[in-house]
Amino acid sequence: MDLKEYYNQNIKKTDYHYLFNNFISNCDFEILKYDDKFYIYDVEDAIVRFKKLCQPEENFKHNCDKVLFYLLSFYLHNEGYVIEEFPRILARPPIEPYEFTYSDIRNRIISQGNDDNGAVRYATRRYFVDNLTFGRIKPHLSLNKGLEHVMIDILNHNTSFYEKSKDEQLSDIANVIEYLLKSDKGYIELDYANNRFPFISNESVKKLRTQLQCFRHTSEESIKERLSYTNEQKKALADYGVAVVNIIYMIKNKTNTFTET
Repeated sequence: MDLKEYYNQNIKKTDYHYLFNNFISNCDFEILKYDDKFYIYDVEDAIVRFKKLCQPEENFKHNCDKVLFYLLSFYLHNEGYVIEEFPRILARPPIEPYEFTYSDIRNRIISQGNDDNGAVRYATRRYFVDNLTFGRIKPHLSLNKGLEHVMIDILNHNTSFYEKSKDEQLSDIANVIEYLLKSDKGYIELDYANNRFPFISNESVKKLRTQLQCFRHTSEESIKERLSYTNEQKKALADYGVAVVNIIYMIKNKTNTFTET
Protein backbone atom coordinates (compact mmCIF):
# COMPACT_ATOMS: atom_id res chain seq x y z
CA MET A 1 0.00 0.00 0.00
CA ASP A 2 1.22 3.49 -0.89
CA LEU A 3 0.72 5.63 2.23
CA LYS A 4 0.82 8.86 0.22
CA GLU A 5 -1.95 7.64 -2.03
CA TYR A 6 -3.94 6.40 0.98
CA TYR A 7 -3.63 9.84 2.60
CA ASN A 8 -4.63 11.71 -0.56
CA GLN A 9 -7.65 9.47 -1.15
CA ASN A 10 -8.98 9.62 2.41
CA ILE A 11 -8.00 12.97 3.94
CA LYS A 12 -10.70 15.61 4.37
CA LYS A 13 -10.23 19.30 5.08
CA THR A 14 -12.14 18.84 8.34
CA ASP A 15 -9.68 16.17 9.57
CA TYR A 16 -7.05 17.13 12.12
CA HIS A 17 -4.42 15.42 9.94
CA TYR A 18 -5.15 17.89 7.14
CA LEU A 19 -2.93 20.20 9.20
CA PHE A 20 0.04 18.40 7.59
CA ASN A 21 -1.26 18.52 4.03
CA ASN A 22 0.88 21.44 2.83
CA PHE A 23 4.01 20.04 4.43
CA ILE A 24 3.45 16.64 2.81
CA SER A 25 2.72 18.24 -0.57
CA ASN A 26 5.72 20.59 -0.40
CA CYS A 27 8.03 17.69 0.38
CA ASP A 28 7.08 15.76 -2.75
CA PHE A 29 10.42 16.43 -4.46
CA GLU A 30 12.43 15.25 -1.48
CA ILE A 31 10.10 12.31 -0.90
CA LEU A 32 10.82 10.98 -4.38
CA LYS A 33 14.38 10.14 -3.25
CA TYR A 34 12.96 7.93 -0.49
CA ASP A 35 9.89 6.65 -2.28
CA ASP A 36 10.19 3.10 -0.95
CA LYS A 37 9.78 4.47 2.59
CA PHE A 38 6.11 5.15 1.98
CA TYR A 39 4.97 1.66 1.02
CA ILE A 40 3.70 -0.74 3.67
CA TYR A 41 2.65 -4.37 3.45
CA ASP A 42 -0.14 -4.35 6.03
CA VAL A 43 -1.20 -2.95 9.42
CA GLU A 44 1.42 -4.99 11.27
CA ASP A 45 4.13 -3.51 9.06
CA ALA A 46 2.75 0.00 9.72
CA ILE A 47 2.96 -0.58 13.50
CA VAL A 48 6.54 -1.84 13.22
CA ARG A 49 7.48 1.21 11.13
CA PHE A 50 5.79 3.59 13.59
CA LYS A 51 7.65 2.04 16.53
CA LYS A 52 10.93 2.37 14.62
CA LEU A 53 10.32 6.11 14.23
CA CYS A 54 9.83 6.34 18.02
CA GLN A 55 13.20 4.79 18.87
CA PRO A 56 15.77 7.07 20.57
CA GLU A 57 18.12 7.01 17.55
CA GLU A 58 15.52 8.76 15.37
CA ASN A 59 16.07 12.55 15.22
CA PHE A 60 13.82 13.52 12.26
CA LYS A 61 16.60 15.41 10.48
CA HIS A 62 15.05 14.48 7.14
CA ASN A 63 11.64 15.88 6.26
CA CYS A 64 10.70 12.53 4.72
CA ASP A 65 10.86 10.97 8.20
CA LYS A 66 8.42 13.59 9.49
CA VAL A 67 6.15 12.87 6.53
CA LEU A 68 6.30 9.15 7.27
CA PHE A 69 5.33 9.84 10.91
CA TYR A 70 2.32 11.91 9.76
CA LEU A 71 1.25 9.32 7.16
CA LEU A 72 1.54 6.37 9.53
CA SER A 73 -0.37 8.25 12.24
CA PHE A 74 -3.16 9.05 9.80
CA TYR A 75 -3.31 5.53 8.38
CA LEU A 76 -3.44 3.81 11.79
CA HIS A 77 -5.96 6.32 13.17
CA ASN A 78 -8.15 6.03 10.08
CA GLU A 79 -8.10 2.25 10.40
CA GLY A 80 -9.39 2.57 13.97
CA TYR A 81 -6.18 1.97 15.93
CA VAL A 82 -5.08 3.58 19.19
CA ILE A 83 -1.99 3.24 21.37
CA GLU A 84 -3.12 2.18 24.83
CA GLU A 85 -0.38 4.16 26.60
CA PHE A 86 -1.08 7.31 24.53
CA PRO A 87 -4.71 6.99 23.33
CA ARG A 88 -4.81 10.40 21.57
CA ILE A 89 -1.45 10.44 19.79
CA LEU A 90 -2.58 8.80 16.53
CA ALA A 91 -5.66 11.02 16.35
CA ARG A 92 -3.70 14.21 17.09
CA PRO A 93 0.03 13.78 16.41
CA PRO A 94 2.20 16.81 17.21
CA ILE A 95 3.54 19.08 14.47
CA GLU A 96 7.04 18.18 15.68
CA PRO A 97 7.11 14.36 16.03
CA TYR A 98 10.06 14.70 18.42
CA GLU A 99 7.67 16.15 21.02
CA PHE A 100 6.13 12.70 21.25
CA THR A 101 9.01 10.39 20.42
CA TYR A 102 11.34 12.11 22.90
CA SER A 103 9.47 14.30 25.43
CA ASP A 104 6.20 12.38 25.93
CA ILE A 105 7.83 8.96 25.99
CA ARG A 106 10.64 10.12 28.27
CA ASN A 107 8.18 11.78 30.68
CA ARG A 108 6.00 8.65 30.79
CA ILE A 109 9.01 6.49 31.65
CA ILE A 110 10.01 8.89 34.44
CA SER A 111 6.44 8.96 35.78
CA GLN A 112 6.56 5.16 36.01
CA GLY A 113 9.77 5.35 38.03
CA ASN A 114 11.90 3.66 35.40
CA ASP A 115 14.47 6.46 35.10
CA ASP A 116 17.98 6.42 36.50
CA ASN A 117 18.10 9.45 38.85
CA GLY A 118 16.37 11.61 36.24
CA ALA A 119 18.19 10.11 33.26
CA VAL A 120 16.38 7.82 30.84
CA ARG A 121 18.69 5.30 29.23
CA TYR A 122 18.39 4.45 25.54
CA ALA A 123 17.84 0.81 26.45
CA THR A 124 14.89 1.78 28.67
CA ARG A 125 13.32 3.85 25.89
CA ARG A 126 13.82 1.05 23.36
CA TYR A 127 12.14 -1.44 25.66
CA PHE A 128 9.24 0.94 26.34
CA VAL A 129 8.69 1.65 22.62
CA ASP A 130 8.94 -2.01 21.65
CA ASN A 131 6.16 -2.79 24.12
CA LEU A 132 3.71 -0.02 23.17
CA THR A 133 0.25 -1.59 22.91
CA PHE A 134 -1.64 -1.02 19.67
CA GLY A 135 -5.30 -2.01 19.54
CA ARG A 136 -8.34 -1.39 17.42
CA ILE A 137 -11.54 0.21 18.63
CA LYS A 138 -14.42 -2.18 18.01
CA PRO A 139 -17.10 -0.88 15.64
CA HIS A 140 -20.65 -0.24 16.79
CA LEU A 141 -21.69 -3.40 14.96
CA SER A 142 -20.11 -6.56 16.36
CA LEU A 143 -20.06 -10.11 15.11
CA ASN A 144 -22.27 -12.69 16.78
CA LYS A 145 -20.04 -14.58 19.26
CA GLY A 146 -20.82 -17.92 17.64
CA LEU A 147 -20.01 -16.48 14.23
CA GLU A 148 -16.63 -15.22 15.49
CA HIS A 149 -15.67 -18.81 16.31
CA VAL A 150 -16.90 -19.98 12.92
CA MET A 151 -14.75 -17.36 11.19
CA ILE A 152 -11.66 -18.41 13.11
CA ASP A 153 -12.27 -22.05 12.14
CA ILE A 154 -12.94 -21.55 8.44
CA LEU A 155 -10.31 -18.85 7.87
CA ASN A 156 -7.69 -20.88 9.74
CA HIS A 157 -6.08 -18.07 11.74
CA ASN A 158 -6.49 -16.55 15.19
CA THR A 159 -6.31 -12.86 14.29
CA SER A 160 -9.36 -11.01 15.57
CA PHE A 161 -11.70 -9.67 12.91
CA TYR A 162 -11.46 -6.24 14.57
CA GLU A 163 -7.67 -6.15 14.34
CA LYS A 164 -7.70 -6.43 10.56
CA SER A 165 -7.68 -3.75 7.89
CA LYS A 166 -10.95 -2.91 6.16
CA ASP A 167 -9.82 -4.78 3.02
CA GLU A 168 -9.17 -7.91 5.10
CA GLN A 169 -12.50 -7.58 6.91
CA LEU A 170 -14.38 -7.32 3.61
CA SER A 171 -12.55 -10.37 2.28
CA ASP A 172 -13.51 -12.29 5.44
CA ILE A 173 -17.15 -11.26 5.11
CA ALA A 174 -17.22 -12.52 1.51
CA ASN A 175 -15.69 -15.85 2.57
CA VAL A 176 -18.13 -16.29 5.46
CA ILE A 177 -21.18 -15.53 3.29
CA GLU A 178 -19.99 -18.22 0.89
CA TYR A 179 -19.36 -20.67 3.74
CA LEU A 180 -22.80 -20.11 5.26
CA LEU A 181 -24.81 -20.19 2.04
CA LYS A 182 -22.97 -22.32 -0.50
CA SER A 183 -24.09 -25.91 -1.05
CA ASP A 184 -23.36 -28.62 -3.61
CA LYS A 185 -26.32 -27.41 -5.67
CA GLY A 186 -25.58 -23.69 -5.52
CA TYR A 187 -26.47 -21.08 -2.95
CA ILE A 188 -29.09 -21.53 -0.25
CA GLU A 189 -31.94 -19.00 -0.19
CA LEU A 190 -33.26 -17.84 3.18
CA ASP A 191 -36.66 -16.40 4.03
CA TYR A 192 -35.47 -13.04 5.36
CA ALA A 193 -38.87 -11.33 5.29
CA ASN A 194 -40.62 -13.94 7.45
CA ASN A 195 -37.75 -13.80 9.92
CA ARG A 196 -38.36 -10.07 10.46
CA PHE A 197 -35.61 -8.85 8.15
CA PRO A 198 -37.57 -7.56 5.11
CA PHE A 199 -34.85 -5.02 4.32
CA ILE A 200 -32.54 -7.87 3.24
CA SER A 201 -33.29 -10.24 0.36
CA ASN A 202 -31.57 -13.11 -1.39
CA GLU A 203 -30.96 -10.74 -4.29
CA SER A 204 -29.31 -8.08 -2.10
CA VAL A 205 -27.09 -10.72 -0.46
CA LYS A 206 -26.08 -11.96 -3.91
CA LYS A 207 -25.21 -8.38 -4.95
CA LEU A 208 -23.13 -7.92 -1.79
CA ARG A 209 -21.34 -11.22 -2.42
CA THR A 210 -20.51 -10.11 -5.97
CA GLN A 211 -19.40 -6.66 -4.84
CA LEU A 212 -16.96 -8.12 -2.30
CA GLN A 213 -15.20 -10.44 -4.75
CA CYS A 214 -12.53 -7.86 -5.53
CA PHE A 215 -11.38 -7.99 -1.89
CA ARG A 216 -10.80 -11.76 -2.16
CA HIS A 217 -8.63 -11.76 -5.28
CA THR A 218 -5.24 -10.30 -6.23
CA SER A 219 -5.66 -9.84 -9.96
CA GLU A 220 -4.80 -6.44 -11.41
CA GLU A 221 -8.47 -5.80 -12.11
CA SER A 222 -9.46 -6.65 -8.51
CA ILE A 223 -6.75 -4.41 -7.07
CA LYS A 224 -7.91 -1.50 -9.22
CA GLU A 225 -11.49 -2.06 -8.11
CA ARG A 226 -10.45 -2.11 -4.42
CA LEU A 227 -8.57 1.15 -4.85
CA SER A 228 -11.70 2.79 -6.27
CA TYR A 229 -13.34 2.60 -2.81
CA THR A 230 -12.74 5.35 -0.25
CA ASN A 231 -12.06 4.37 3.33
CA GLU A 232 -15.49 5.73 4.33
CA GLN A 233 -17.15 3.48 1.75
CA LYS A 234 -15.19 0.47 3.02
CA LYS A 235 -16.21 1.22 6.61
CA ALA A 236 -19.89 1.46 5.62
CA LEU A 237 -19.64 -1.70 3.55
CA ALA A 238 -17.96 -3.59 6.43
CA ASP A 239 -20.69 -2.48 8.88
CA TYR A 240 -23.38 -3.57 6.44
CA GLY A 241 -21.57 -6.86 5.81
CA VAL A 242 -21.35 -7.58 9.55
CA ALA A 243 -25.10 -7.00 9.88
CA VAL A 244 -25.81 -9.32 6.93
CA VAL A 245 -23.63 -12.22 8.13
CA ASN A 246 -25.09 -11.90 11.64
CA ILE A 247 -28.61 -12.20 10.20
CA ILE A 248 -27.68 -15.14 7.97
CA TYR A 249 -26.09 -16.92 10.92
CA MET A 250 -29.12 -16.31 13.16
CA ILE A 251 -31.63 -17.54 10.58
CA LYS A 252 -29.56 -20.63 9.74
CA ASN A 253 -29.36 -21.55 13.41
CA LYS A 254 -33.13 -21.13 13.78
CA THR A 255 -34.45 -23.18 10.87
CA ASN A 256 -33.35 -25.74 8.29
CA THR A 257 -36.10 -25.05 5.73
CA PHE A 258 -33.95 -23.64 2.93
CA THR A 259 -34.38 -23.70 -0.82
CA GLU A 260 -31.59 -24.21 -3.34
CA THR A 261 -30.72 -21.89 -6.25
